Amino acid sequence: MGPLFLTGATGFVGRRFLERLPAGLTSEIRCLTRNPADAAVPLADIPGLRVVHGDLTTPASWTSQLAGCEGVLHLAAVTGKARSGAFRAVNVEATRGLAERARASGVRRFIFVSSIAAGFADQRGYPYAASKSEAEKIVLAAGLDTLVIRPTMVLGPGSPVLAGLRRIAGAPLGMVFGSGRVPVQPIHRDDLVDMLISAVSLDPLGGRTVEVGGPETLELVDLLRRIRRGTAKRGGPLLHLPLGLIRALLSTLEPAMFNLLPFTAGQLASFANPSVARTDPFARLLCQPSRSIDEMISNPTPYG
Repeated sequence: MGPLFLTGATGFVGRRFLERLPAGLTSEIRCLTRNPADAAVPLADIPGLRVVHGDLTTPASWTSQLAGCEGVLHLAAVTGKARSGAFRAVNVEATRGLAERARASGVRRFIFVSSIAAGFADQRGYPYAASKSEAEKIVLAAGLDTLVIRPTMVLGPGSPVLAGLRRIAGAPLGMVFGSGRVPVQPIHRDDLVDMLISAVSLDPLGGRTVEVGGPETLELVDLLRRIRRGTAKRGGPLLHLPLGLIRALLSTLEPAMFNLLPFTAGQLASFANPSVARTDPFARLLCQPSRSIDEMISNPTPYG
């Protein structure tokens, strides 16, 4: 395919996408990044890659680089612990600006990596989920050939989600919020990247939303136990804390004590909502995930 405009090139998924991208799949990759030095692989060493210095929230720094591009792969997002304004500025408004400018520049195809959280039934106090849901609607209505991919929790070496789970499961007294009985279907970063590589060469994209998860489904509490045994080499029971009470308490404290809190009420939404992908034959056409949960959690090193 023709030139691809990539956001989030130095992020957890973007780095691996560039590492695994087959030579010749695109004629050129234009990578938007605020700091190329953050990349795991030096961007300058990748054939056909052009570094675009800029910030997604500052369109003047990158709009001209959309000219001549056939597609956009939009990975960049604010995740984790952040204020609602940051989620809105980047995940919603910057996505809107990117889609509008892509269309105006003659880009045909737009792949947006969202999150399974966009479909959570219980999004109370979770501006990240709300921002992803709104961004999906913007992309699908942008007048482009689009594909929205909703991965479940993305694990593997260097995963920010896995780092958070390790902190609560691997502590001397491991914790779980609520019963932990919600089902989860983690996906390995490499399986997700393989899906993205397949999607880049897909034409047409079809204006669809697809949820993707790994080959194994288990309860969240069991995932935490496996992380505890594998990372901290600890067994024993996990301490169950009241999910509803803690979410309500955090919501009350966040306006005045946001910077002091270890996490937000919204970040506990994964303990209240299933993180399982809907069965979709189209997802299996892109890639059939094969990497096990043990592979996802076994290697604590950042890359590999």
